[in-house]
Formats: sequence, structure tokens, C-alpha cells
Amino acid sequence: MAGALTERVFVEKMDRIGFTGIVVLGRAPFSLDDAGLYPLFTPDLIDLMRTRLPAARHDEVARALTVVAHKPA
Repeated sequence: MAGALTERVFVEKMDRIGFTGIVVLGRAPFSLDDAGLYPLFTPDLIDLMRTRLPAARHDEVARALTVVAHKPA
């Protein structure tokens, strides 16, 4: 799953659709350079983000989560 959600909302949505035993195994910073690897983030958008976000935030504009969960049959 991918998306721009807070961790709490992400876990709540997984629970709501029937996943159980939801555990966040890890959190990793997601930088502007990482965002540039995805087609959604065009070069123009990355350039705009670089000008609008403080330089101190460029290395972590979001976090990538590693989550394990189960969906009962």
C-alpha cells in the first residue's frame, strides 16, 4: 500500500478493512531525492518542493513504514 497518510490513520484504515495484528516494524526517512524516483513527483514538482521546503527538511519530507498484518480468510 502507498499513500500520504499519518501513521495513526494508516493503521486505523488497515484495521477498518479487516487486518489484524498490525505491527509497524520500521520507519525510514523519505527524502526529496527518494520522491524524485516516483513518477507522481515530476522534476518541476521536486524543484518547487526544494524552493518551498526549508533545506533542513529535504532529507526527510515523509517517512516510509514497514508494516506486517494479517487478513483473516
